[in-house]
Amino acid sequence: MKLTALATAVAVALPLAAASAARADAISATLEAGYTRTQFEDIHPDYAFNTVQIRGGVQLNTYWGAEMEANFGTGSDRVNQSGFTFRFKQNWAVGTFLVGYAQLGHHIDLIGRIGYTRTQLAAYGAGHSLSTQLNAAAVGIGIRQFPGGGNNGYRFDYTRRFYQGSPEDSLGATYVHRF
Repeated sequence: MKLTALATAVAVALPLAAASAARADAISATLEAGYTRTQFEDIHPDYAFNTVQIRGGVQLNTYWGAEMEANFGTGSDRVNQSGFTFRFKQNWAVGTFLVGYAQLGHHIDLIGRIGYTRTQLAAYGAGHSLSTQLNAAAVGIGIRQFPGGGNNGYRFDYTRRFYQGSPEDSLGATYVHRF
C-alpha cells in the first residue's frame, strides 16, 4: 500500500517538477553499476553488508530527476554469539528516489535525493534460518562527475535509510554512463 502511494506521488511530482524548472534542458538517462557498503546503527553485535548496485535514472532538466536502484548482496557477515556462529546477509534492496541536482563546477554535480526503499535481510545459524523484509524512507547526498564532459563518469554517495528501530547508513561508488 505504501509503495503504491509513493509511486503515485512520484508520477504526479515529476511532471510538476519538470514544468516548474526555470530552465528546461534535454532529458538524459543514466545507467550505473557499482559497489555499496551498508552498516546498521545501534545493533549489537555490529555487522555490515557488501552489495553490488545497479541504478537507472532520468534527469528531466538541469535541476530535477528520478532514479530506481537495486542492490544484491555479495556475501554474509559472520558473528559469534554465545558459542554459535550466525551469518547475516542483505539478499536484496530496491528503491525509488526523486533527485535534485546542483552544478558545482565544470561537469560536476551535487546530488540530493529522497525516496522509499524495501530490503530483504536473512540470518542463518544454529540450524535455523530467518528472513524478513523492511521498508524505509531514505535520504541521500552524493557527487557525480563526467570528466571532460563525456558520457562516462563516476558517482560517490551516502544514503541513510530510516528503518524502525535502527537506521542504516550506506556508502556507494558507481560507474555512470549517460545516454
